[in-house]
Amino acid sequence: MSHAFNLIIVGQGGCGKTSYATKIQNGTFSEKYVATIGYDKFKVTFKTNRGEELTFNGYDFDGQSNHSEVTDIFKHQHCALVFYDLSGLSVS
Repeated sequence: MSHAFNLIIVGQGGCGKTSYATKIQNGTFSEKYVATIGYDKFKVTFKTNRGEELTFNGYDFDGQSNHSEVTDIFKHQHCALVFYDLSGLSVS
């Protein structure tokens, strides 16, 4: 049995959204930073321990998304990953 889901990845610029999307797609990680403009689409399939296939049709959004197109895409998503960078926080 297989299931398909729509997924969005959102968050501030430069916090690793595209690196994560690339890692889950093909297992590679690049430390080189290339800013996403608009969004990139991707598709990744996982197999569960029960033998089911889970397919995620993903959108990796840039950190500055203020596009009217974004709102329409958000309406049709099943799940979201929200990324943010904690490295600049100070703990008192």
